[in-house]
Amino acid sequence: MKKFMTLGLIIVLVLSLMVGCATNDGTNDGTNDGTNGNGGNTTPGTEGNGANNNISGNLEDGDYTAESEADDHGYKGIISITVTNGTIQKVDYDEYNAEGERKSEDTEYAKSMGDVSGIAPAEAFEQLEQSLVTTNNPNDVDAVSGATTSSELFVRLAKEALNKK
Repeated sequence: MKKFMTLGLIIVLVLSLMVGCATNDGTNDGTNDGTNGNGGNTTPGTEGNGANNNISGNLEDGDYTAESEADDHGYKGIISITVTNGTIQKVDYDEYNAEGERKSEDTEYAKSMGDVSGIAPAEAFEQLEQSLVTTNNPNDVDAVSGATTSSELFVRLAKEALNKK
């Protein structure tokens, strides 16, 4: 009986190691919590939608946009970037609920987020927008403390938008 229990334990441990060490190809169907794949956020550099991480310094002038699928909370991110003379001049980013209302304008949400994380969506989005204008490269945009998920979505969408043309 001890041999069977020992063998069973070894099999469970080996399977656990195999699952834990498996590589992630960055794809996802978007039905999770919005932290992978096309349905929401990814950590920078692991886009499941094929967005290129190498944004060139010579951007083509024009307007660039990208939109995510709704996350588990019903919000989808939308970014609009204006490039003039090869540099990012203007960025507009927000997350919208099913009714089309901006998360940055939802005072109730802002209060609850501020109480928990110390920052409201409007502040976080403004910091992200300014960072992209300053750095001119989504790869150089740092996550906003207290708004990590939105920061990751912002970076992913900025890369996706700038790689469309």
